[in-house]
Formats: sequence, structure tokens, C-alpha cells
Amino acid sequence: MDLIVVQPVGKLKNIGQVVKVKKGYARNFLLPRGYALVATANNKQKFEEIKVELALKQEKESTLAASKIANLEGKVLTFLEQALEDGKLFGSVRSKTIAAALEKEYDIKLRSDQVELSEAITKIGVYKVKVSLAHGLVADVLVNVARNDIEASSQLTAYHAEQAAPATVEKSPESSQETPKE
Repeated sequence: MDLIVVQPVGKLKNIGQVVKVKKGYARNFLLPRGYALVATANNKQKFEEIKVELALKQEKESTLAASKIANLEGKVLTFLEQALEDGKLFGSVRSKTIAAALEKEYDIKLRSDQVELSEAITKIGVYKVKVSLAHGLVADVLVNVARNDIEASSQLTAYHAEQAAPATVEKSPESSQETPKE
């Protein structure tokens, strides 16, 4: 099905581009949410009329997203969760949980699909999570998962110390020796 992209979403980032997508994706997601229009002659003409409005709106959203990214970069979210002795959580921290915490703590509204988390966090530790906003802007947020405040602060201190330490590569004596050729 041919569509005209009206708002950037997913891999469809260029407004005004005519794209070919599967019918189900168009009917169930893009068209009902207003992200695209069916590419008919009438809609192409209609789109040309509102193209200037959309460009201004996109520019405004871009500057707003840039300021949000600047505010988000390097922020730390701490989740206090119950866990076993080995550090495995009884539950998990998911992208939806992270998005809700960002909204609560920093007043930044995100959808869970804007939090790039390959799988749910199921162990205690500090994780670097990418948060993507409109126009391809991405910020790194630290997610600190711990049992209590003391553990959370010690984990964060250790993480920052590890990041600040220069990477050193040690050669083992075995790897420096050449093996004889037969």
C-alpha cells in the first residue's frame, strides 16, 4: 500500500515521502494515528497545501526535542527492587517502567518504544539505556537497579570509577610467544 508520510515514525523519517508498506501496518497503525495518508492524487494535492505548516511544526518539535535531549543526557534513574542474593530481580525493569520514571522525575513524556532496551533488566547493576526522541536525537540515561539506597550509591560510584579509569591491555606471556610451524 502506498502512503505519504505526514509525521516521522519508526524507519519512516522523511515527511512527504511516498512509501510502500504492508496493508496491516498502514490500516492498524499509520493511518489511525495520523502518521500517514493514502497516496491518492487528491491526498497528494492536499499534502502539498499543508506541507509548509508541517515543516514549521517539525522545526518547532526539533528544537523542543533538542532541549529535551540536553536535559536528559547523563541523568540517572534509580530503581529499588527486591532481589535474590545473586542479584537476580524478582521482577524486571522494562522500557515502560523507565519511560514512566522519566516522566515522573524529569517531566519528560516518552512512549515505551522510545526507550531502547533490547531486553528487560533482570539483574542488579548500572545500565546505559538509549532514549530516542523525534528527528533521530538520542540521549544516554543511566539506569541504576539496586536493593537499597546504600547499594545504589556504591554501584553508581563504582560505575563512574570504572568509566573514568583508562583502559589497559595486558599481554600474557603465552600470547607473546610464537608457535612453531610444522
